[in-house]
Amino acid sequence: MKQEENKKLDDDRGRGVLIEDLDVKLDLVLDGYSALDKKIDYHHEELVGFREETNFKFGIVFEKFGEIHNELQEVRSDPRNKLDRKEFELFQRSTNGLRNA
Repeated sequence: MKQEENKKLDDDRGRGVLIEDLDVKLDLVLDGYSALDKKIDYHHEELVGFREETNFKFGIVFEKFGEIHNELQEVRSDPRNKLDRKEFELFQRSTNGLRNA
């Protein structure tokens, strides 16, 4: 009878030790999730800022492209801006001379 009670007490102690060990390990896992959550929040905020800055800069670039496009359309549509073949060849020779200098 005494042996059965001792065995039961040993089993209970063993379960208690296992439960305590499992509890400590679960606390470590929860701490890890908490740390990861903080890192994710930090990187999310950083990404949002980067996205806003990038959108702003692309807006400026697209504005400039629009201005260049409009200027190019004006140059193409104005007949005074078109060179005839002889003028173009003369222009090309003069620029080639500058490149070689």
